[in-house]
Amino acid sequence: RQLTVGEEANMPLSEDGRVALTRLGGKPGSVDVLAKTDWSASFPLGSVAYDGRVPVSAAVDVSAAPGASGTPPIASLFLNDYQIGASQLDADGQKERIEARIPRYALASQNVLRVSFQRQPVSDLCRETPQAFPVAVLPSSHITLDNVALDSDFSGMAARFAAGAQVVVPQSYLDRPASSLPQVIRIASASGVSPLRAHFSVSSDAKAALSPDAAFLAFEVPVKDSTESVQVSDDGHLLINQKAQTLLDLKTLNHLAALQVVDSGSQHGMIYRTLGGQAPNFARPVLLERGNVTVLGDEGPLTTFDAKDPTGSRMIDDQEPKGLDAWRKPSLLWLIPAGVIAFLVLLLAGRRARRNRQ
Repeated sequence: RQLTVGEEANMPLSEDGRVALTRLGGKPGSVDVLAKTDWSASFPLGSVAYDGRVPVSAAVDVSAAPGASGTPPIASLFLNDYQIGASQLDADGQKERIEARIPRYALASQNVLRVSFQRQPVSDLCRETPQAFPVAVLPSSHITLDNVALDSDFSGMAARFAAGAQVVVPQSYLDRPASSLPQVIRIASASGVSPLRAHFSVSSDAKAALSPDAAFLAFEVPVKDSTESVQVSDDGHLLINQKAQTLLDLKTLNHLAALQVVDSGSQHGMIYRTLGGQAPNFARPVLLERGNVTVLGDEGPLTTFDAKDPTGSRMIDDQEPKGLDAWRKPSLLWLIPAGVIAFLVLLLAGRRARRNRQ
């Protein structure tokens, strides 16, 4: 009937960086698959990244029963609707593992890991009634965490907020709590701010006083030396800039807001600002996509993009194979046998030279 929470409540730390999906809301068990069935687990990034690590890979253990069709079932792994792995199952009732690397662009402040099972139904020519056959997701399914350099985007800020955050609001928010509090709740939840590890402060100065040891989420307050790419001019124009280029210039704004990732000196944070006369009235929880700037309306994000990489060229370079992965390109595979042949030729030439000297 009564519960008192002390200083904080956390999940136990993982020494090897692995967290079972059962600890993240995924319920293991069997599902019957006739043609296609999904299994999913949802978790906020802050629930696993509070010690500075973020998900880098996923492993889903499944066990599938054989079906009447001779075509093996397929298991596809998705994170936030990005396919990150797939496998054709043996379907012999034994444990099979689907492993996949989690790309940085697939992470979000709120994440859904989904496994999609698909079977080929029996042909009607067999004159048999199609039957569903079971597929089980096993409790050993897990994600692996590791320390990586955090980007200046929404997912990177969610990981930073998991370790601690400073939420700053203006004095005017306290004067109208009925309208301001729902906005703070929606934006803080979407950004990954943990109420247990956040500090709330009210700013009445011209510049917000930020704590030097925590990331910040600021509402409608000016932040010193911030690098805002979305601004509203004195005459009511919305300006979105990329370096010296104006990407968008609009006027007559209402029920719009901007949420963007900014830097203030050596600190990282996010700023929420109303665009136009009235703030949006969020009808449902806000879900942030990949990027560092989003324009919000009553229904949530209207557009989300990376102001530092609007064309996506940096993201393309980040996803290019590097190191040993680059050598696995088909265009470079011929270098492997060529290198082996060259080594053998040099070895034979060396032996012949030694025999000639003897």
